[in-house]
Amino acid sequence: MNLATPSSQGLILIVDDQKNWRETLDELLQADGHQVQTSSSLDEARALLLTKDFDVAILDIRLLDERRYDIQGLELLQEIKTAGLRTCVLVMTGYAPPGTETHVQQIGAEVFTFKNPPQGLDIVQFRDTIRELVQQAQMVHL
Repeated sequence: MNLATPSSQGLILIVDDQKNWRETLDELLQADGHQVQTSSSLDEARALLLTKDFDVAILDIRLLDERRYDIQGLELLQEIKTAGLRTCVLVMTGYAPPGTETHVQQIGAEVFTFKNPPQGLDIVQFRDTIRELVQQAQMVHL
């Protein structure tokens, strides 16, 4: 009988082209005891996913803001889910045309949220969501 329980701390990957978002989320999550790796590009994120077993990946949809129709974050989401990784995915974006949330969930993201909702990012809810995703990912190994 395995009596192991998931930890409340996880290994988290943040993929965002905007340095301020990477740093803010990194500081917030490390303050909660999580180990965090950050990436600013699709290629760098792919390389990290090959070397570590992340509990949670926080993905921005647009990793190249200068390209209006960039959706590299969704490409990475698809790759994570197709590869069968146990990594839970939270898609966090500032740009989302109608239907994006449904599309993201169909690909397999566990959570979709906006970076700047009308009321601002709810830090308490964000932390709770990350904690739940870490536990969900770690349950796969029990």
